[in-house]
This record gives sequence, C-alpha cells and structure tokens, in this order.
Amino acid sequence: MKRKWDKYINKNKYSECQLITALNAYYYLTGKQYCKQDSQEYEDLVDLIGARYGGAIGIEKAWKKLGVEVVWQGIGLGDFGTSIPLPIEFNVWAPGYGFHSTLMVDYVKKCDCYRITNFKRVTYSDGWIFGRDLYKYKNFCYTRDYEVYRLFGLKGDKKHLSLKRKSKRDMKKFFETYKKSYIEKCKEIC
Repeated sequence: MKRKWDKYINKNKYSECQLITALNAYYYLTGKQYCKQDSQEYEDLVDLIGARYGGAIGIEKAWKKLGVEVVWQGIGLGDFGTSIPLPIEFNVWAPGYGFHSTLMVDYVKKCDCYRITNFKRVTYSDGWIFGRDLYKYKNFCYTRDYEVYRLFGLKGDKKHLSLKRKSKRDMKKFFETYKKSYIEKCKEIC
C-alpha cells in the first residue's frame, strides 16, 4: 500500500524526532494522518512525551495513544533476508542531528535504496538513500544498546506475533552476553 510522500512529517519543530517517527509509522500502517504538525493535538503530544525542551523521554505514551507498538528491534536487518518489512525506525548518528530517529517507509531491492522520513539533510529531496550509504550513520548507534532498528506494527495485530517472540528471545540473549562480558571486564579491573 503506497503512501503519499507529502503526508509524512519531515521536519522537527523541537526535539521530537521520535514522535515524528511514531506519527509517520501510524500514517504508514493506517493510511490516515493522526494530526497535522501545526495543530494543537500535535503540541499536546509533544508535551505528553516531554520533547518540547529535550529528548522524548516518554515516547511510550505516544505509542500507546496512537495504537502502535514495537514488534521487533535489532542491530541489523539481516534477520529479514531480502524481504524487509516496513515501517522500520532507523536510529542514527549524523552531523546536525546528533542521535536522531528516522523511519524507513519504502525499499527498492533492485538498487538497494531506502526511502527515509525526517532525514532531509542526508537523503535526496524525496527521502531516498542508497543502502551502501547507511553505514555512515548506523556505526555509532551501537552505544544505544539493542535499538538501531525497530519495526512498528499496530497494537494487537496478529501478523507479527512470531517475529515479536523471536525479537524478545534475541534481545534476552543479547543482554545475557552483554552481562557476561561486563562481569569479565569487572574481574579484569579488580
């Protein structure tokens, strides 16, 4: 189901990039805009998540209100093979943005090209970027634990249940490995 590019939000007003990603995911999944960026409802969402004067520390509240949820998260798209499900949040580090949340809304396998919202300084004017250029922005994201990529779905949608279970198992395994590594490093120091 194709969406109109001009219906996506592609510019921050404050520090609300995660809210923009959630709203764009909602539009992608439902075909309806939840609210316009210049509306009072949008301003209320900005305040709800605490993004007017800093990072969106309460983004889960917006996800709940919008009815979207994270069904998978990981550090690479290799889990999906050649068929990449969308919409996928892509957490990046880029000059002019710092840590920044964007959303992949289209993928063309033939030329390995992604269409990404709210990343205008880096993508072409209509949001496209080649896959070979993504590495420049994801390399620094490993400092954010296990969240370089997040796949969104509508809350209660059963089509992602197996993927959700796999994601939880993989994340648990990741943190167990991380914990063991941390314990070993502590032993070396002491």
